[in-house]
Amino acid sequence: MDCVGIHCTKEDCYVHRARAEAEAADLVVVNHALLLADAEIGGGLLPEFDHLVIDEAHHLEDAATRGLRQEVDGPGLHALLERLGGSKEGQSGLLAELRRQPHLGASDEAFAEAVPLTLAAAERVRELFASAVSWVASRLNDSERREESLRLTSPLREDEGWEVIRLAGENASTSLAALDGVLRRAVGGTREWLGGSEPDQSVRELEIIRGRLQAAGTLLEEALLEPDPNRVYWFTLAARSENLVLRAAPINVGTLLRERVYSERRSTVFTSATLAVGGSFDYFRSRIGLGPQAEELILPSPFDFLHQALVCLPTDLPAPEHEDFDRGVEQIVAAIARRVGGRTLVLFTSHRQLREVHAALKQRVDLDDVLILAQGIDGQRRPLLKAFEEAERPLLLGTSSFWEGIDVPGERLSCVIMVRLPFPVPTDPVYAARAERVRDGFTQLALPQAALRLKQGFGRLIRRSSDRGAVVILDNRILGRDYGKAFLDVLPPASRFVGRSVQIADRVGNWLEVD
Repeated sequence: MDCVGIHCTKEDCYVHRARAEAEAADLVVVNHALLLADAEIGGGLLPEFDHLVIDEAHHLEDAATRGLRQEVDGPGLHALLERLGGSKEGQSGLLAELRRQPHLGASDEAFAEAVPLTLAAAERVRELFASAVSWVASRLNDSERREESLRLTSPLREDEGWEVIRLAGENASTSLAALDGVLRRAVGGTREWLGGSEPDQSVRELEIIRGRLQAAGTLLEEALLEPDPNRVYWFTLAARSENLVLRAAPINVGTLLRERVYSERRSTVFTSATLAVGGSFDYFRSRIGLGPQAEELILPSPFDFLHQALVCLPTDLPAPEHEDFDRGVEQIVAAIARRVGGRTLVLFTSHRQLREVHAALKQRVDLDDVLILAQGIDGQRRPLLKAFEEAERPLLLGTSSFWEGIDVPGERLSCVIMVRLPFPVPTDPVYAARAERVRDGFTQLALPQAALRLKQGFGRLIRRSSDRGAVVILDNRILGRDYGKAFLDVLPPASRFVGRSVQIADRVGNWLEVD
């Protein structure tokens, strides 16, 4: 929300008007990101407030993690340095522009000194990311990956190739620190010369670039040289490219949330349809730093799930890891789509599996009259949902973003098929780091996360008291594993059918009263 326009007056500034309106309001509605940004800087973005209601509170931990995540990448750093004057010519950047302004002559020596330091920093950054790309790629073996992450664990820091990365990181961070010192002098001299006058746009831009370079250098030094034990660091490499990003995030956001967001409020209410697991808020409390003093309330649903929803659990599909599982998914999805005339949402946890099932379904002549839509193939969320709502016989295949936040009431969406239990990816850097901090990562983190995710998926079906629909869960672990009960317990008290997969389509059709 920083305003850097030199012609912006407070009377005409949108940000100023929005803040003034918020100050005068009795109720202010913001998203999680703005609430957390205000907390991170110690206030100032939002007016003072005593009472806080956080809706969709099951997203709070993830929102805080994203908001506090930092990242740096080679192309982004190079773009900043080249804008500053870090191209090989060295005379076409912002530093050269500033040196040509006579009224900034007080900082001319610092501007001149910054040019070679900028060139040096650009070269050190290039060397670091060139070395890191090779090192990371050699440790990632999934040639079909969309994007893969490599967490910087203690064993990896003992790897024979790590010393090259560490030294390159030290050189880059040292070079950026030297440049920052000179830029600080240049900005300080310019500000001193201007007195209380407002600096022009080029000086403001220099301040912004300096701040970003300083943050990047600090992150490189911390991640590669002196890691904080309370943070997790990882490289992310995009598929079939050299676009490498270094990221960092807090392992535990609960303390920060408690201290900065709600400890000083007179009251804070956390609300969501998916906070409790098996009637207990223990998991939610542990993730967001809530103590035992918080009051709890679970309200009954307004829906008559026993008569509105049917849960079908096939008993004879192969296990999800079996090579024939995708074929079984294709067959049951096709049978249901034929029987109920599309009107079905299929939720996947794997992009690869979605693509393979989609390709198989498109080959079926018995689905010629069904519009088959797939996320990432036929478009993204919003246009796909629009096409789904407008089509006569639609079948939509989606992944993560479709598990919640979709509202298609009425007969347009009559069946939701969940292909696999939505466990978190065990190699996800943040999840893996958090799992190492608890006694049992599976039961304390993975299981409650997946159970709540399953409940969110179920929630796509019944949106009104007049809705009627069926949920089909194809993952046989919900019946065959001890932990399956945890998933069944989070589902609403709907009607249930457990039987052979060939019976499912007719059961769903009969439930929906489709001839």
